[in-house]
This record gives sequence, structure tokens and C-alpha cells, in this order.
Amino acid sequence: MAEVIHSCGQARVAEVAERLGWSPRQLEREFRSGVGLSPKAFARIIRFQNLLRLVGEGTLREWTRLAHEGGYADQPHMVREFREFSGQSPTERQHPVAGGLASCFVSPRRLATLLGIS
Repeated sequence: MAEVIHSCGQARVAEVAERLGWSPRQLEREFRSGVGLSPKAFARIIRFQNLLRLVGEGTLREWTRLAHEGGYADQPHMVREFREFSGQSPTERQHPVAGGLASCFVSPRRLATLLGIS
């Protein structure tokens, strides 16, 4: 779990399993038992939380750059996951991202501490 968190959700399941000396299936069973989610689902949540942290920093960046910094394959991949987790696209500002989602995720400051980011 720590490796997934410290990688900002970018650690690959097969690589984590290999480092532990487990099969990917064994890692998934152990992860589901201990965390309640698959390692991939957990990584997606951590990656999304990291994206919210990047957005919450307030530094103006293009969405393409945020997608890259956040570990997404490309901007459409980021938008799909953003919509899946939040119900809106990143540019839809009906509700501020930090406001409507804050109670569901770790605060950006706390997440930066967990991720080991200064």
C-alpha cells in the first residue's frame, strides 16, 4: 500500500507484486483483504487525489500538463477518471473542486505529507 501511495498511484500492480515476491493475483487477494479494494482501484483513487492536490496548489497549468504530472496516459484519460470520480469534467465549475469533493478525499496538505512531497 505504501508503494502505491508514494508513487502517487503510478506504481504498476505487476511491479509491486514482483518486488514483494508475490504473483499479481496474490497481491490482489491480500490487498482486497487488507484494504477492501483492488490495488488498481486504490491506485486510481490515489492518482485522482494527487490530481486534486495539483489543482489545489493554485498554480496555473494547462490540463494537458496536469494530466502528465498526475500520471495519466493523456488528457482524455484524466478527464474520464475525473468525471467518473467527481461527476463533472475538470473544467465544469458548477461546484469548486475542493469544495464539493473535499469531504471525500484527504486534504492536499495531508496528501503531500503522505506522498512525501515537500
